[in-house]
Formats: sequence, structure tokens, C-alpha cells
Amino acid sequence: MNRNKLTKRFLLLSAALTMALGQSAFAGETVALNLDDAMLRAFQTNPTVSIAQYELDSARASYNAARQSRGISISANHTTQRGGYDDAQQAAPGIWTKGIGNNHANSLSASLPIFTGGKLSGTIKQAKANYQYNEVGVQRTYNEMRSTVTDGYFNMLQADNIQKLSAESVTRLEDHLKNVQAQYNVGVVAKVDVLRSQVELANAKQTLIQAENAYQVAEANMNKIVGLPMDTNLKLDNL
Repeated sequence: MNRNKLTKRFLLLSAALTMALGQSAFAGETVALNLDDAMLRAFQTNPTVSIAQYELDSARASYNAARQSRGISISANHTTQRGGYDDAQQAAPGIWTKGIGNNHANSLSASLPIFTGGKLSGTIKQAKANYQYNEVGVQRTYNEMRSTVTDGYFNMLQADNIQKLSAESVTRLEDHLKNVQAQYNVGVVAKVDVLRSQVELANAKQTLIQAENAYQVAEANMNKIVGLPMDTNLKLDNL
């Protein structure tokens, strides 16, 4: 991809993030995110993206400098000199002068490399190769970040769904246990049925705890990816 297009895309993403999302979240704040918002935040705040962009800018500057060394080099120089004697000197009877004088000189020179034994061409080729390598590196970094954000986003959505299903299971088994207990109290079911229901409820509560922990881990990971405080409460748009 053309480097100028990459730079324009980076600037547009940064501007869009600033306009769309406003100020960064404070610790403990609830932030609503859709996948596009998450992608924009990650592009702006993740240091991997910034480092790749800086390396590309540096490689571009080196490549431009190498190409310019092949053309005409112009230099200008200016010198000023002040000399003579400060004490008054008698130039003629009754006439005294001071021999102070200023001399100015300007020079302009141009040079053009005619033969460098291939050294200059080699330097330019190396600089160009380095620039192209970093250009590909920026694109790869963006692609990897897109994959990281997408995976983190959907992992958190999945963890949230599992957490909700586990909570619904606990509620359902609590109601079931109350019903079985009531039937046992009037002699309709055996004690073993009550015990079985109690075990099922205990297992469901354990599963809920695990689901809640998994959700917290997924949320913390998503906060890290998009550059938000680790205890920010995220509200994701369920695609």
C-alpha cells in the first residue's frame, strides 16, 4: 500500500477517534463500545502501532536524503572581516584618521556527483529497501491489531453470554430446589431428590463463578487492547 495512503489513514483514524469518542475513560467508568470504536482506540493508543509508524517515517526520511544526494548540492557562504588600526594616525599635517575597515565576501557553490563507483546507487537502493520493508511492516501491524481487537471483542461477548446463561441456570435450579423441597415436605418425593437438586444447584453456582471470572479476564484484556484503565466497565455492542 502507498505510504501516503497509510499516513492519511492513520491521521483520519486518529481524528475520527477524537471526534467520536471524546475524552478517555476514568478508572471504574462504564464505556460503551462497538467494534469500530474499539478498533479506532487501539490504533491510536497501542504503542505497537505508534512505533511502526515512527519507524516508517524515519525510513522515509533516510530514503529521501539518499535520493537527494544524487542531485545538485548547493551551498552558500558569507564572511565579514573588520580590520585596521583603532588609534588615530596622522595622514597629513593637521589631518588625523583611523584605519578601520570592513570587508564582506559572499560565495555560492554547486556540486554534482558524476562518478561514485556505484556506492551512491547502493546507498539509495538500501534506503529504498528499508523504506519498503517498514511500509509493509506498518500494514502488517495494522492487520495484526485488527485481528487482536476482533478476537478480544468477540471473546468478551462470548464470555458475557456464558456468564448470563450460567446465571439463568442458577436461578432456574434455585426455583427447582424450592419446588422439590416443598414436595418433600408433603411426602411427594424422597430425600434423595432434594439432595440431587442441591448438588445440581451447587455445581451451577460453581460454573457461574468460573464464568464471571472468565468474563472479568476478557474485559481486562479488552481494556488493555484499547488503552483504557483495567477496571473500566465495558458495554459492548452485541453484533
